[in-house]
Amino acid sequence: MLTLTKKNRLISVLLIILILLPLIGYFASINKIKFLASLIKTLNLSAKNADWGDFGSFISGMYGSIFSFLSLIAVLVSLYLTQKNNKEQVSILKTEQYTNEFLILLETLKKTLTEKTYDVPNIDKNFESFAMQIYFIVGIAMQKDSFINETNIDEYALSYTSDVIQKKGKDSFEREYPLMSEIILRIKLANETQSMAYLAILKSQISNDVIFLLCAYMYNRGRDRNRIALTPGLFVTPEGLKREALRQFA
Repeated sequence: MLTLTKKNRLISVLLIILILLPLIGYFASINKIKFLASLIKTLNLSAKNADWGDFGSFISGMYGSIFSFLSLIAVLVSLYLTQKNNKEQVSILKTEQYTNEFLILLETLKKTLTEKTYDVPNIDKNFESFAMQIYFIVGIAMQKDSFINETNIDEYALSYTSDVIQKKGKDSFEREYPLMSEIILRIKLANETQSMAYLAILKSQISNDVIFLLCAYMYNRGRDRNRIALTPGLFVTPEGLKREALRQFA
C-alpha cells in the first residue's frame, strides 16, 4: 500500500508529465526532437505553428479553468483545516480552564473541611463524631419505615439523611456547599472521559462519607438535586449508615 508521501510524489509526477506533454508534442512536430519525429508522423500531428497556437489557446483555457478550480479547492481546504484547528485549540483551552477551576475548587474544599469543627454535643467535634451521630438518627428513622429493606436501602438513604441534616445540622456545610455544588457542576458538564477523571480525583481527595453528607445537605435544593441525580458514581451509601439502618434485620 502506498504511503501518503508516496502518493503525493506520484500525483506530482503525473501532473508534471501532463503539463509537459503538449510541449513535447510541439517540439517533436517541428523536428526539434529527432527521436520522436517518426512517432509524430505516425500520429499525423500538424507541424504548423498556427495550429499549435490554436491548440495552445485551447490547452491554456482548459488548464486555466482546472487550475483555478483546484486553487479554489485548496483555499477551501485550507480554511476548513484552519477552522478545525482553531476549534481544537479552543476546546483544549476550555478543557484546561475547566480542569484548573475544578482543581482550585477541590483544593479550597479540602482546606475548608480540614479547618472545620462540627456541632456535636458531649463528644469530639470532628467529622467522624458528626457522621456517627447523623447515621444513628437516620438509621432509627429508616428502621421505622416498613418499605425499606436490604435491597432498596440505597434508594432512600440520601433523602432520609438530607431530612435529618436539615433538622439537626442545618448549617453544617454552609461554607462547603457552594464549593461542592460547583465541583459537581463541572463533573456533570465535562465529557465522559474528563468526567470520569474528575470523579476519580474527587474520590481520591475527599472521603465517600464526606461526599455523601455534602450531597445530602444539598439534596433538598432543587437545582443541586438535579446535578446530583445527573452525576452517576458520585458516592455510595456509607457502610456506617447501612449498619444503623439495617439493625432490625441483623
